Formats: sequence, C-alpha cells, structure tokens
Amino acid sequence: MHAGDSADPPPDRWTQLAQILAGMPDVIGRLIVEHVPDERARCRGCTSPGTGRPNDPWPCSLRKLADEAGRFRAARSMPDTDETNR
Repeated sequence: MHAGDSADPPPDRWTQLAQILAGMPDVIGRLIVEHVPDERARCRGCTSPGTGRPNDPWPCSLRKLADEAGRFRAARSMPDTDETNR
C-alpha cells in the first residue's frame, strides 16, 4: 500500500451520480414528487407517453437514485457525533 492509496475502493458510477445529485435538492425533490407508484405499482413518472419505460415497476431507477441522493444529503447535514472531536 502506498501513501496515496485509500483503503476504501472508489465508488461506483451509480454512487458517484447519487453523490453529485445530493448537491441538487431541487432535482431530488422533483424526482421524488414525479416518480410515485400508480394503482398498478408502476411508476407514474416513467409511464407518461413517450417517456421512460412504461412497464417498469415502482420504485424505478430514477426514484431509487433520488432516494439514495437524499440519504447522502441527509448524512452530510448530520452534526458530528464523534466524541473524539470534542
């Protein structure tokens, strides 16, 4: 192991995208509002004519991405609870 090496592997592209999206609360909110289940458990945001994949079950990939970005955003805003930093 070299001095510049990290013990953690680099995040995958999905995680990288969620981390970037975490800085865009308006986009997260819009995805969460638009990508909700319909009465057949299909995503309303993806079943609009001419868009998305109308037969994908909810939660769709965009909703999952928005939820993960929201978790990253929440984790960023949590206060430091590490006792060693006091």
